[in-house]
Amino acid sequence: IFSFVSPDEKLRIIETLQKQGDVVAVTGDGVNDTLSLKRADIGVAMGVGGSKVAQEAASPVLLDNSFATIVSAIREGRTIFRNLQTNVVATLSSNMTELLCVLAGFALIPFGIPPIILPVQILLVDLVGEMLPLLMLTYDPAMPGVMQLKPRKKGALLDKARLLTIGVTGVVRGLISTAVFIAVFRAHTGKAGAWETGLSATFVTIVMTQFIGIFYLRGTGRLLSAELFSNLWLFVGIGLSALAMIAIVYVPALNIYLHTRPLAAGDIQVVALGLAVFAVFSSAYRLLSGRLQAHSG
Repeated sequence: IFSFVSPDEKLRIIETLQKQGDVVAVTGDGVNDTLSLKRADIGVAMGVGGSKVAQEAASPVLLDNSFATIVSAIREGRTIFRNLQTNVVATLSSNMTELLCVLAGFALIPFGIPPIILPVQILLVDLVGEMLPLLMLTYDPAMPGVMQLKPRKKGALLDKARLLTIGVTGVVRGLISTAVFIAVFRAHTGKAGAWETGLSATFVTIVMTQFIGIFYLRGTGRLLSAELFSNLWLFVGIGLSALAMIAIVYVPALNIYLHTRPLAAGDIQVVALGLAVFAVFSSAYRLLSGRLQAHSG
């Protein structure tokens, strides 16, 4: 504990802590606090009675002069950052899935398998499977224990664990979508619209695995977790997206322009099997990765 220190001594304390690798926050209200507010990683000026010079040197200004507000701001900031991470991971995972489906389509052409997904359906996946659900995901409240988490490193939006999640889930979703397409296409071979039916099955599988993946990314490794119903707006977004997906598959006028076709009961069973496989995989992967992180920590 240091008390009655001079501005120079305060600055030396900040620099010493920073050299040790600490992230330093400083509060101040006077002109003599300007250098410390500037040098600290986070300078917080007092809004009530604080000098204009100190307020201009600081990052945030504490309007009510209450330190409890700092705690609330940190909680809100961590929540916003977590929701942003979930959005980025979900988006990049879906992009990798689409890329893998495109590459698989090229690789399977010699075996008599037509393209698995078309550009217009990739656009539909981005609009239907991502836009509304990920928008509503920004309303996610703070997760339990968010203030007990260790401070993150600067710029660590995507750490190694999340990059691995993007790669693994993207590849698994791509493989499942490819397998669903082949199964549905083979089942309709020789019938009219076999290719379009397979495209519809791929489209539905990618969109639905995106929905499932979002719940696992924001949960604790279980689909039925405590956080499941903490954001009802997410259910609204997914519900509207699901209605749009159904319309794309089952409205005849849209089938013509979007190269889709209604799925029969047997096709839906194949898609459901693929979704079940992905749900089991996601649960196992999330629990395993969580235990590995806890063990390494």
